[in-house]
Amino acid sequence: MAPKRRPARAVHRPTPYSKGWLSCRRRCRNYMADGDPSETTGTCLPDDALLAIFARCAGAAEVVRCASTCRRWARVIADDAAALSRSSPLPLPPSRLHLGFFYHEKGSTTPRKRSASAQPCFFPTTSGARFLGSRSPSLQEAFHGVVDHGFEYSRAVSSRNGRLVLELRHDGRVAGLELCVCNPMTGDLALLPPLSGTDMPGSYACALLAGDDDLNLPSTFFRLLIVYNRRSFTALRAYSSDTGLWSAEVRRSGPKITDKKIRELGHGVVLRGVAYWPLHFTALAVRMDKPEPREVRMPRDGLPGYYVHGGRLLGVSGGRLCCLVVIPPGHKLSLEIRYFDPSAGDCGEWEWKPNFFMPPQKDIKIRHLTSTKLRWFHDRSAIVLFTLGRGSSRQGTFTFDMESREINELVHGVGFKQWKHLVGYEMDQTAYLASVALSH
Repeated sequence: MAPKRRPARAVHRPTPYSKGWLSCRRRCRNYMADGDPSETTGTCLPDDALLAIFARCAGAAEVVRCASTCRRWARVIADDAAALSRSSPLPLPPSRLHLGFFYHEKGSTTPRKRSASAQPCFFPTTSGARFLGSRSPSLQEAFHGVVDHGFEYSRAVSSRNGRLVLELRHDGRVAGLELCVCNPMTGDLALLPPLSGTDMPGSYACALLAGDDDLNLPSTFFRLLIVYNRRSFTALRAYSSDTGLWSAEVRRSGPKITDKKIRELGHGVVLRGVAYWPLHFTALAVRMDKPEPREVRMPRDGLPGYYVHGGRLLGVSGGRLCCLVVIPPGHKLSLEIRYFDPSAGDCGEWEWKPNFFMPPQKDIKIRHLTSTKLRWFHDRSAIVLFTLGRGSSRQGTFTFDMESREINELVHGVGFKQWKHLVGYEMDQTAYLASVALSH
């Protein structure tokens, strides 16, 4: 008689998501270690074989159904969510991606005012608070023991695909530009080499390219681009996570952008490896999918030159670049949208879609053009964050879903007037898939 086969010994791996906001969900769900005897399943396949099967699923929906089958399958999917999210494109509902926004309270970053409000605060949406299990998640919860790195006086400057860019300051002092790229969901954190002395820029704008934008790049990869001014020209510089170094400073091929405009540029929208910012009649485009940034030619005109600060916003919709413009009020919330196909290059034209009215709101009347401020465009969920101030019959902070055309109020009243540096936040595909698995 053939000898009885012994069961394979379980290979113990480090428990993932011990940091970040996902760690709270893991602790709440009694996450089990690999090989836990309490795991019961109908198959004796090892974890690696299960992972290979899950990777062949037709899409994310099938992976989610597998995670709900049993606790062991859920654990395997959570452990290797990064690999699965790259093999299974995730057509996710916007409400699951959009979690909320970071902001600063005005006057909270002065060195004499030491308080918890000195670092970025996070305001979750209703679904975001339910997902995170907290109405006020903080960076302290996501990154334990990193306050010494300058988090106490940091400010959020950009975000994309689950990553958040922070400018770090020590005791409120600025001795150089120190940036950090982190993921509050997973707790991953990368401190960039500081730019000081002659390398230190003044006011700057930045854009973030993540590995999730290109399947040929590792999911952990990112590249950060900054745009700033020198005495006689506008400069470009990029940091790549694979080399851990800043590129050489590159001079912009076009004319120097005014210092005032540089301060207003803010966060850049990234599409197909190119970062975009709105200028007067056109857009600044910088290719950042190569180690050294390079400006891309754009049509000289196509965007309206008349606008107020906060009255224009670039975004991505349907694989095209779009520009949202607040138009003079007719007692309605209305936008003008212009689309641009990047594949056309400088020979292309902006396509005008006038009078894109938001759904009628009986209790919202707009009397002044400056009442509406466009704050942030969430690329993955196509959700616009905006505020209504003086000149509006209903002041507050709202979101507008461009797909469903629904308007939701996040905060009632004029509390946003005490906020600055608003940065919207969406979680990435890996965090979403891991969160679904951890919930089973």
